[in-house]
Amino acid sequence: MTWIEGAPPPPRLDDRAFARDLAAFVTALHALDASTGPAPGAHNFWRGMPLARFDATLRQRFDGLADLAEIEEVVLEWRKASLLPAWSGAPVWIHGDIQRGNLLIRDGRLAGVIDWSALGVGDPAGDLSVAWNLFGPDARAEYRTAMQVDHATWARGRAWALIEGVFALSYYRGKNEVIAEAGRRVIEAVLADR
Repeated sequence: MTWIEGAPPPPRLDDRAFARDLAAFVTALHALDASTGPAPGAHNFWRGMPLARFDATLRQRFDGLADLAEIEEVVLEWRKASLLPAWSGAPVWIHGDIQRGNLLIRDGRLAGVIDWSALGVGDPAGDLSVAWNLFGPDARAEYRTAMQVDHATWARGRAWALIEGVFALSYYRGKNEVIAEAGRRVIEAVLADR
């Protein structure tokens, strides 16, 4: 291993150049030959699986968030997401956990991507949730344009962000408020982007 100079981006980043840098990285990753890669499973927390895999677990998490003012909106967004078509293309390599803590920024540009523990092959939408867990509206739009994905894949990426937000908030509330608050921010970003 070598040291990569840089620091995590701020909690909310609306930098179009950084969004283009990250999109270029993700696009290159998705273009690698994934024919011998491991299918999603417990080893990568099922990242890249069809959204239906998470339905029962997510509904249980909703019960734990019944006091959340916007829980009905969250449930409605999940219901809409569950109607999206599953990825029908060949599986692609996905990092599986592209979020603030796993990105390094230096001089405003992407300097590194770390923590490859969720690496696997599957639906490329698994690497789109960063659009809601890190980016503000302008950078999100830039990321979408640069990624050149179809509407259904983008919508599944939004659903992945919702999953991540709900899991973080429901699990970490009362245990780790920093992570719980990050989950709340992701949920708010998803709901604001309809």
